[in-house]
Amino acid sequence: MDSILKQGVVFQVRSEIANNPSIAKSFSNVNEFESFIQEKIDVRVKQLGLDEPWYTPQRIGITMYKIMILDFGNTTFLSSDS
Repeated sequence: MDSILKQGVVFQVRSEIANNPSIAKSFSNVNEFESFIQEKIDVRVKQLGLDEPWYTPQRIGITMYKIMILDFGNTTFLSSDS
């Protein structure tokens, strides 16, 4: 499950950067650009708590809170243009 969530984060970060071409133009080589992308992915994974096991009290608490307020997140794969 975590690997699927991490893949979603990778997809989301890469699409956000692809939608802003000025970010890519600000780097002098591909290695700098890829390390920038990986840094953004790592920060997002840490913010979402995906770097910890699912059974940690923090992740269980956040999940229970989101279920209670019916916050099931945003879809990135099944969204329409309208």
